[in-house]
Amino acid sequence: MAREIIGKATVGGVTGPIELDEDIGRVELKVGDGMAFMTFRRSGSVLTLIHTEVPPVFRGHHVGENIVRAVLDFARARGMTIKPICPFVNAFLRRNPEYADLVKP
Repeated sequence: MAREIIGKATVGGVTGPIELDEDIGRVELKVGDGMAFMTFRRSGSVLTLIHTEVPPVFRGHHVGENIVRAVLDFARARGMTIKPICPFVNAFLRRNPEYADLVKP
């Protein structure tokens, strides 16, 4: 599977694509020299969200939230569920209950 653009985020006035690469199990946002990412594993229709990493230069720009939202919207559009292991994703889900239906019981 090729890289797929699933969203976008803006850092310091520069907008970059949020890209999902299923082959390597990563969602990435590259802007300038910085890169934020989320690692995941897919098993059938379940995405296990493992870890989210946002470099200090991106902090305060809601980059992590944009990545999580893009992944959750991707999952919803494809009828998938998620298994959130990442503490950042779990915190996002507590603040955004509209995504609760995606969590695998």
